[in-house]
Amino acid sequence: ALGYRGGPFSPHKPQGTVRIMIYGGSSVFDHDNPGTKDWPHRVETRLRQSGFPAVEVINAGIPGHASADAVGRLFAEGHLFEPDYVLYYGEWNDIKDFRETDPLLRYRLPTRSEENDPLFFYRNPIDRWLCEVSQLYVRLRERYYTWNFRIGSEGVLPEGSYASTLSETALRQYRLNVQTFVDVARNAGAVPVLVTEARLVSRKNEDADKKRINYEMVLLTHDALNHAFEEEDRILREISNEKQVHLTDSSAALSGRSEFFLDAVHLTDRGSDALSSIVATSIAPLLNNPTR
Repeated sequence: ALGYRGGPFSPHKPQGTVRIMIYGGSSVFDHDNPGTKDWPHRVETRLRQSGFPAVEVINAGIPGHASADAVGRLFAEGHLFEPDYVLYYGEWNDIKDFRETDPLLRYRLPTRSEENDPLFFYRNPIDRWLCEVSQLYVRLRERYYTWNFRIGSEGVLPEGSYASTLSETALRQYRLNVQTFVDVARNAGAVPVLVTEARLVSRKNEDADKKRINYEMVLLTHDALNHAFEEEDRILREISNEKQVHLTDSSAALSGRSEFFLDAVHLTDRGSDALSSIVATSIAPLLNNPTR
């Protein structure tokens, strides 16, 4: 009802509850694992089974969201839910901007109004009537608009040539976004936790794995994509040291292991289970000894 994946929760944290919010994109939302099998809710289950029955995990992942979006959502609403711990897990969606040399303000434009989106709204009375009477029309219509707007599995595909280098401006922006996320979490009275993003992408990828990686979404070569993830991991480690923030390195344990991934970052059932185990095990000591 509040727009988050999972069952209902009270906007006002019940007394005695230890509330954990996990922010990120679709790799947090974990839509390929149905019901409560998304990895954030598996973290909740594991922690409760490990002696923390009062833990409540809120999956605050939103498909397509990057670090700047997580800052905005925590700042504009998440803090009102009074989280005790706030985790950030996300690198892939930021990499989509790693070719950009302009500031974030200049290339992140407002989302197209839904009222003008033909995938969600009829174009005219005839369009509506045809959609109501013909499944063939509906399917052809969807294919046409998907082709016309160049919509891939993760949204509108970028245009341009593949790059082999990264934008220093974009890397600086990513660093500032994560630093700000940590600061906002602490200002809200929560303990921030950073988690490196596990991925199929590896310098040891075989051809079969490379075919599952959506390079077209980031327009980076394989080497550049690996470099992008490595730079983000480095930035997360540096922020962890600078700001004394707990870091869970899920990438070191899972990245490059085919059986855990459907594509570049989205998890299979085994991957979701493995990630939840790593995160729950890593943050359990924090629940016994919280620090700001």
